[in-house]
Amino acid sequence: MLTQNLCQNTATLSLKQSATLDFIAKNNKAGSAVINAKICIGSSSICIRKSQSVTVLAGPVAKINITTPTSIVMNEAQMPINITAQDAYDNPLGQTVEQYTISPSTGTINGETSLTINNFADASFIYQAPDTVAGNMPVVLTITGTNNDDVLISGTQNIIVAKGILNISYLHQLVYSTNVNSVNRAMGYTLPNSNSDLVQEDVNNIAQIQETALPQISLLLQDRNGNKLDSVLTISSKNNLLTPGVVQDTTLQLSGTTQTQKTFQKQSNFLIKDGVANITFYPTLKAGREEMILNVP
Repeated sequence: MLTQNLCQNTATLSLKQSATLDFIAKNNKAGSAVINAKICIGSSSICIRKSQSVTVLAGPVAKINITTPTSIVMNEAQMPINITAQDAYDNPLGQTVEQYTISPSTGTINGETSLTINNFADASFIYQAPDTVAGNMPVVLTITGTNNDDVLISGTQNIIVAKGILNISYLHQLVYSTNVNSVNRAMGYTLPNSNSDLVQEDVNNIAQIQETALPQISLLLQDRNGNKLDSVLTISSKNNLLTPGVVQDTTLQLSGTTQTQKTFQKQSNFLIKDGVANITFYPTLKAGREEMILNVP
């Protein structure tokens, strides 16, 4: 019996007629390998070369992991979840014969209260949090099933569904809040004399948005414990006096040199990341009362 590692050293042995060789995958890793054999007759130069591909298969499911990008999600919001499975030696598994069921203690996954899966190669789903919660609600995502050896396998992930509190500030002052002591104050903005106050040419004759001349609001989304929440946000203007969007840098090639231009991009969908988002408005230079409509999520 050969004991050396054939991946590191070549083995030589003498055969009379035939021999049976046992190969052991010592590192317990699944994958493919090629065994190359050269058989020579006596001391002559007459040799036969053969190659044999060997596939080491992963074992049955031994553990299942549920991962989420964050441990807390706002009520009504969605959160991606990913599920992976491994054998006892941490070899990743793809499709299995047996089925596994995933379900949340509250809310839905891909619009269902439970789902059955047997393909872990691309097991990505969307968790939908319930619409209404009183405060912070613990939620357990659970997946269970019986593996190919008739062993019960399960995995869990604990998350929190939190009631979101949205605060909006303008000129460093709180103007709106959904907290218990709600705030809803009007914002004031003085229109410029002309559009030239909003867009000016720089020394390279490139029109640049004057970001400080535009009104901007800052959003903070968190739960009652101060945990920052992620969410999507849609915003629209009722009277079209202000256009929501963002100021961004655009790269230009001018006379063989790279220049930067600040431009305003209209935008109605925003991502509140780590609890924070900033929205800039471009005025139509018409005076009046404007009302902004925000939906979170």
